Order: sequence, then structure tokens, then C-alpha cells
Amino acid sequence: ITSYYQNLSIFIFLLGSVFYYQFNIYRLSNRAQGNNSLFVKQSILINYIPVLFQILGLLMYGFKGLFWGFLFSGMFLYFTKKGDILKHLSPNIKIKDYKYLFLSGKSFLITNISFMAVTVMDRIFIEIFAGPQIAGYYTFIFIFISLLTVVPNAITELLLAKFFNINRSNSSSIKLLKKSSFTLFFTTIASILMVFFVMDFFIISFFPKYIEIIEEIKVALLYVIPASLISVFQYYIISYMKDRSIIKINVITLIFFYLTFALIVHYSTNLNLYSFIIIRLMHIWLFFVMTFYVLVKTVLKYKNE
Repeated sequence: ITSYYQNLSIFIFLLGSVFYYQFNIYRLSNRAQGNNSLFVKQSILINYIPVLFQILGLLMYGFKGLFWGFLFSGMFLYFTKKGDILKHLSPNIKIKDYKYLFLSGKSFLITNISFMAVTVMDRIFIEIFAGPQIAGYYTFIFIFISLLTVVPNAITELLLAKFFNINRSNSSSIKLLKKSSFTLFFTTIASILMVFFVMDFFIISFFPKYIEIIEEIKVALLYVIPASLISVFQYYIISYMKDRSIIKINVITLIFFYLTFALIVHYSTNLNLYSFIIIRLMHIWLFFVMTFYVLVKTVLKYKNE
């Protein structure tokens, strides 16, 4: 891929991904083994370190600094973890093992691929069609926004095991869903309100280069609410073996995002930062509405049974 596109940034990103996902495997293995304290610490690191490194890279070297930031954050995570996941890998892995993993986790896999296609690849297309300045502003905004989803994501990951281990009784599963949803919702709202009122001071004090896009950042805050709730809804749905519904949602919203992107690029006479923020907001809110619809159907079905 690097040779074909003659783009060093692609290679740097792929290399950073190797380190990042090795650390992530070790992090998730601790959750599976019940090492919750270590899992929480590693979850904080994996959410904050890449974002902080990429912001630093963006400020120092511009758009390309994002890729270097991701590489160094991945290396930092990998070499600071305890133990080495590679030593646990069996040399006798068979094709049926890959098949088992794919069939068991296909909904998670497709969800990750779908979100990466939107949250990573979109920056590259924006740079191609709108130029590096808008791409840089856009990237800064959503790196900034991603900081607000760190706490909701950490809470959601801790709930994952509970959703899959819970007794399938209606009262216990619905109670967990309501409790987790309200916790995430109010945590998110509190974070958004706090950031909204201190944003002007924060940007002017620490990121003066981005003063002119403060209003755009405030609009992008609407992204945080659905992004914080979608995962817990998905976990509940998948725990009832509704993988096919999750896959459909991912495919439909991915097609919607790039179709809308293509139409705006083709027909718009004045591409600006707002255009791409609105596309991203439309995507996440459509994803949220579709997921919530399937969630309600799932709850009502098992409640009636």
C-alpha cells in the first residue's frame, strides 16, 4: 500500500496500529481474566495517550504530525505494558480458529471497520477535496471531541462483561440497561456543559491557532451524546444474538456517510468546515436512531415473552 500510493504517512499509521492493537489485546485479556484494576488503568491510557500524542503532533508538525503521533503513542503503550502477549500465542493456530473468532465476533469486527472507515479515512478524503487547512481543523475538532468520550467509553467497556454474563431474566437485563444508559447520558451532558462554558478560555489560552473555529467546535459537541450511548445499546443487542441487525446498521450508515460526502463534494460550490462537521453529525445521529430502534424492538420482544 505504501509503495503504491508513495505515501510514508500510510506506512507510519499501519506500523503504529501494530503496536496499538498489541497493547489492546493485552488490555482486553485482563478484562477477560477479571483483572479489573489493571484493565481500567490500561483503558485510561489507550483512550488518552493516542489523543494527546496526536494533538502534540498536530501542533508541532501539522497534518502529518497526526500520523507520527499515532506511531509514537502506540510504541509508548506497547513498551510500557506489563508482560508480553506475544509469548502466549500458540504456533499451532489453525484455520478453524480464525473461523471461530470471526463468527463469534463478526459484529464487533464490522463495527470497528465501519467506524474506522468514517473516523480515520474521512480525514484523508477531506484533505484531498478541501485542502490541508480544513482537514487540519476538522481533525483537531474531532480529536478534541474524542476526549469527551473517554469516560463514557471506559464505563461502557466495564459493562461489556456484565451484559454477556447476566441472567436473561427481563428485570435484571432491562435494569442494567436503564442504569447504564442514564449514567452515561448524565455524565455526557455534564461534560458537554462544562466544556461549552469554558471552551473560549481554554482555546484562547492553550490553542490560540484555533480561535477562529470555536463556534464549529461547539456545534461538534452534538456528536458526543450519541457516541457515548451507542456502544452500550450495541452490547445489549449483541448479547441477545442480534448480530445481523448490528451489521446492517453499520453497512447502511457507512454507505450513507460516503454517499452524502460524495454528493456534497460534487454539488457544493463552497466546501467549508461546517459541511464536513454536519456530515459527521448526520452519520452518528442516524447510527444512534437506528440502533435505538433495534434496541427498543429487542427489549419489547423479550419483555413480552
